[in-house]
Amino acid sequence: MYLRVGRSWPELMLTPATMLHSVFTMDVPEEGASFVPVLADFLISRLRDAPEESYSHAVMTDSVLARRKVMEEAFEVCLELGAPELDRQRLAEETADLVFHLLCGLTGAGVAWSEVEQVLLARHREDVQ
Repeated sequence: MYLRVGRSWPELMLTPATMLHSVFTMDVPEEGASFVPVLADFLISRLRDAPEESYSHAVMTDSVLARRKVMEEAFEVCLELGAPELDRQRLAEETADLVFHLLCGLTGAGVAWSEVEQVLLARHREDVQ
């Protein structure tokens, strides 16, 4: 089931955790495999298909919204990292929100997750040499 959202900033203040559970279903990778590439591929199809009710499509096509959401979620991750007592579940949830919105921003900008992985791999190779 899709939630109908408007195109203005306040109307898009939905929790991505809720959206991830209610907006789509997809094949889950085998245990131990990363879900990020699957989600990245889904977002590419969501951008291409442009469903009217799609929260992710709204984030991918509105760079101001994407930047705001990435900053908001990054700040929430920082708050969790600085908490006097670390709540691992809450930190994982906030990080998932950050990754989701970051992937939306990257997809909207035309940058594939595989490109990010290539940069990480190249930097790692430089570090171990």
